[in-house]
Amino acid sequence: ATGETDPLRVVFVGDSITEGYPWNRTTESYPAAFLQIAAEAGRDVIVSNFGVSGTGMLPSAVRYYPDMLAYPLVLHETDADIYIFGLGTNDSKVGVTNGAEQKYHDDYTAFIRAVGDLPSTKKVYVNSSIFRDTDGQIPNQRVVSIIRPYQRMIAEELAAVDSEKYTFVDLYALTFDAAAAGALLHTDCEHLSRTGIRAAAEAVYHAVFDGVCEKEGFGMTDIWVSDSGTPFGAGTEDDPISSLTVAFSRAADEATLHVVGTMTFARKNSAYAASIFTPVG
Repeated sequence: ATGETDPLRVVFVGDSITEGYPWNRTTESYPAAFLQIAAEAGRDVIVSNFGVSGTGMLPSAVRYYPDMLAYPLVLHETDADIYIFGLGTNDSKVGVTNGAEQKYHDDYTAFIRAVGDLPSTKKVYVNSSIFRDTDGQIPNQRVVSIIRPYQRMIAEELAAVDSEKYTFVDLYALTFDAAAAGALLHTDCEHLSRTGIRAAAEAVYHAVFDGVCEKEGFGMTDIWVSDSGTPFGAGTEDDPISSLTVAFSRAADEATLHVVGTMTFARKNSAYAASIFTPVG
């Protein structure tokens, strides 16, 4: 009768990156920063943060998200307009078999679809995992070579059924410049710094309200790598990338890596001394 509209309800689902570790989740998580940006823009938004540290979609993760109280709350108590998913980083640390990859794909797809089928749901965004730079090279490489491609695959498979509802957000690429500047991550090299929180929130905000979900030109079909380059090089012959993990993150479909001189992949985890995970096509 008054002509007023209800505020837009946005729910974030994820792990410690979403929860806001090691900061205060209510004021210094990227969902909280998303709310602040929306308020600054004059938007009437209610944000709920259902991030739970240590969680993943594999039972072997530190915490199994479907076993958390957040899981039934998301499915039965939120009634949101928009859902933003960000699970997978912790799965990169534990799943090293094809069966684990398939389970991640199937269970994550089922969870996202169940939320998408809720009567209130208007839009579901599937975020990619972000850049990380921890000592364990295998999880870092699995994030870019397996988890991020699966996150895209899941979103695109769901979008093939309902293109208006499901969208992939390449948060890795959209926050890559902040990572290259050394401003994305906390000192633990895995979680968001205060600057990174703002960068992630801005990226997701522009994805939701402006439709900017990819970083133009990020994927490359020809990538030059070399020990003589830098971790965040341009990937050209004159400015090669010295990090194989970063190079894999820039790979488009059917990409070719060109080695200039030598390319060394340093091992810090002897359990996987002979393992290199190439990107999932």
